[in-house]
Parts: sequence; structure tokens; C-alpha cells
Amino acid sequence: IQYLKDNGAWGNATIKTVESLGNNKYNVTCTLPLMSADTQVKAVYKNGVKSSEVMNVVHDVPDLTLTVNDYDVYSYTATATYTASKYDYATLNKVLSVYLSTNGGSTFTTFKNYTIDGGTIHLTGLTAGANYQLKVSVVGSSSRASNAASFATEPDKQIPNSDMESWSKTLIYDSNKYYDYLPYSTGESDVWWATNNARGYDYSVSRIAATSSCAVSRNSSLKHGGNYSAQIYTSGHGGGYSTTNVGVLSVLYPKGFFAGRMFIGSYSWSSGTENTTTGHSYSSRPQKLSFWYQYLPKNSDQFKVEVEVRSGDTVIATGSYIPESTSTATTAFQKVDVNLNYSNTKLKATSIYVSFWSTTLTSFSKSNVTIGVDTQIGDETLSIHRGSVLYVDDLSLSFK
Repeated sequence: IQYLKDNGAWGNATIKTVESLGNNKYNVTCTLPLMSADTQVKAVYKNGVKSSEVMNVVHDVPDLTLTVNDYDVYSYTATATYTASKYDYATLNKVLSVYLSTNGGSTFTTFKNYTIDGGTIHLTGLTAGANYQLKVSVVGSSSRASNAASFATEPDKQIPNSDMESWSKTLIYDSNKYYDYLPYSTGESDVWWATNNARGYDYSVSRIAATSSCAVSRNSSLKHGGNYSAQIYTSGHGGGYSTTNVGVLSVLYPKGFFAGRMFIGSYSWSSGTENTTTGHSYSSRPQKLSFWYQYLPKNSDQFKVEVEVRSGDTVIATGSYIPESTSTATTAFQKVDVNLNYSNTKLKATSIYVSFWSTTLTSFSKSNVTIGVDTQIGDETLSIHRGSVLYVDDLSLSFK
């Protein structure tokens, strides 16, 4: 008994049993190599002296059921599982074919970018924000395959104003033209970024530059790319405490010091209390956050970055970065990658939160701030009371 190989040549099958049925008729049982498609066979006498007609052998195909859970689908990868009505995975996976459709199931093409472990299929090389249908077959045919499982990959959406180029400003005090700088465009309806600048405007003396400068603003002198970076400094005034800067009468009030903060969320300051909400609606699950920074520490200091991906009220991934304490200013922008560790992979993302602090200090002494430092605050140069300064630019999320 011979079978037609994939290369077009005929090979010999392994005969297991021959049973005589009488009248020169025989029931022959043979085995064929494992193949992913139907094949042709024939009976041959004396190596080709005589041959039977060729007949088509149709595989006994198990019923396959394919499942793709939405939480197993990311921006560029997805995981599917299949079950079979008969045979084991070790046998079936040798002949398994994967088919993918990008046009709603009108056509399916063979997909090669996958690995398989038992009944679990790991797909790679997908397109972010795309709709797919998936099938598997053990006879090399998308028409004789499992059910079509539909899924949609997550978009690889970046955080708005990741390059720190979009800023607006609003007057704090018209007489002296003091401005608050906001990390979003004028008139923007879907605001992502917030600052704790309002804490610094709560003062108990006459309005002066120090009590009217932003802990967070744009900076055009130190930036990694484009025209601006975000400048975040530790403030020596705020919350009703205002350091004076009048010769020998200069007095620092550490109770008014606070870390400058830029974060995804919203912020208000009222009657000595911060009101903060964190996060913004977001439906993808990135693998890391990257950013560029320069740091000018006051004494020995360190800044802090925190990232969370959430599903409702549940935090499903976290990442953070705190450099070693240093008293040396960085002279060039440095890149940091904050890897996100997912503690729950069974939930889809609904929001994301990122926050930058100018310092990790939560209590301060007089040495943490210098009085009367001329500092670029947006478009102005103001004499302010400041501690450490963090410059952040060119944020990016990675999904692979």
C-alpha cells in the first residue's frame, strides 16, 4: 500500500494486518504517517507491475472547539485555547494549522506566528486595535476547522501630552502678571494631567513672586526633545505659609514646604486640604512606561515616579521608580524604563495613573529649600523659594 507524499513522490505505508475475505478479496489495515491533509493511496503489486486505482483517504476529524477570552488579548499578542472530541494534544499539535481572518470571516489565511503548549495557542505579531477571527484545523483546511473565535486587540494608545509640548496658562494675579501653567491645551475638554500648584497659592501675606510661582510649569531651557519639558520643583511656600525674603528678616516656614507633583487625575486645594482624584479612563495594558529626566537635587535627594493600571477599583499592575539619593545634578537627560508588573491578568484595564514627585520627602527642614532663587517659571523669571527640581520629557508607553 502506497501513499502520496507532500513532495509528490509515492511512499510505502506500514501494513499491520491482512485478512482474507475469500474470492481473492482482502481487508488490509495499514498506518500512514501523520499528515495535516487528506491524502491519496493505492495498492501496488511487485513494486509497480500492477497498481490499483488511486483512492482519496479522508481523515477522521475530531470536533474542535476554540475559545479566546477577552482578558487574554493584548495589543500585539493573544492567547487562545482549543479542545478536541478525540485524540490527544501531542498528536493533534503535530498537524495543527492556525487560520486568521481580518475581514470579518470572509477569508482566512494561514497564520504562522504562534507557539503551542497543550491546548493553549500563543499568538504574536498581531496589529494593535484590530478585529480578528481565529480558526484551527488538523486537516490543513480552514473549511474543515473549528468554530471561528472573534477577538479585538487593545489599542497602543499613548498618554496625551506625553511629549510635554501642550501647555496653557491662566492668570493668578493680574497686577503683576503671575500665571499658573497647566499641562494641557487651552479649551481641552478631556483633561488628563493635573498639578498641585494651587497649594502654593494659598498665602497669608501680600501677593509676591514666591507665593505666585508654579511648582509645576513648562521649561524651554532644559528639555529632551521639542520645545518644552515639565519642570517640577519642591516648593518653599504654600498651604498658608509664606517664607519672607527681606534681608535679615528672611524666615523659612518648613510647614509650608511640599513636593511639586504632576499626575494623571484632578486636584484642588481648599481650607488647608488637598482634594485629589487619580487616574483617567484607559482600556489598554502596557508593559512599561519610559521617560527622560534631569534632576537638580537640593542637598541629597531623590524623586519618585508611580504607575498603576486599574480595572475599576482593582489595581492590576504597578510600577515605580526612585533613584538612589544624590547630591549631584544630572548634566544631561537620562532615560528610565518603568516595567509594569501585572498581579491580575484576568481583568481588563479601565484606567491608568502616572505621577511624578520632585522629592520623596514628606517632612521638611529649613535646609531643604533655598530662599530667593531666580528660576524660569514658564515665560517668566521669578525669585522663588525652592528645593530639588525635576525635569521630565518624552514619556512613552510600550506594549511589547
